[in-house]
Amino acid sequence: MVGPAVFVPGKEARSSRPIGSPGAKTLKFGWKSDGLSGRLNIGRACSAERGVLVPVSDASFETVAIGDLDGMTAEERDALPYGVVGFDADTIVTIYNATEARMSGLDPSTVLGVPFFEAVGQCMNNFMVAQRFEDEAAIDDIIPYVLTLRMRPTKVRLRLLADRDGPHHYILIER
Repeated sequence: MVGPAVFVPGKEARSSRPIGSPGAKTLKFGWKSDGLSGRLNIGRACSAERGVLVPVSDASFETVAIGDLDGMTAEERDALPYGVVGFDADTIVTIYNATEARMSGLDPSTVLGVPFFEAVGQCMNNFMVAQRFEDEAAIDDIIPYVLTLRMRPTKVRLRLLADRDGPHHYILIER
């Protein structure tokens, strides 16, 4: 496999072929999470786990987990086919992938370090998006939405992701 990948433990490969079935490309190796990034330490295994290495481009809008996003490098997030905005509990933008920068026309240097709902995504500063991050400790929801700021109205799907124990909240944007 060439390029960035995410390890997906479990019984099903993303190709929808069960692990171990004919034609399924599976890997069985030991892995150890470093506890922070969830990176694989192949060769320094502490336990065996069955699963597959999935290209980052296959980390779909509907299925990518908040832990996967936290564990990706900037280059891996940039390879995703949808926009990724990550911000801390104070809504300060800490992650802004290349796909979102290209689609929005905003330079990441002007977005990183500023409050998302006040300075970048003002059209999301409402009860449907921003208020949910304030009211709900854990969110994993997909909503249809229309972006209106700095552009003609654009229909998108937003995936809102938050975990009370995680360092980032995320908005994924599929155009």
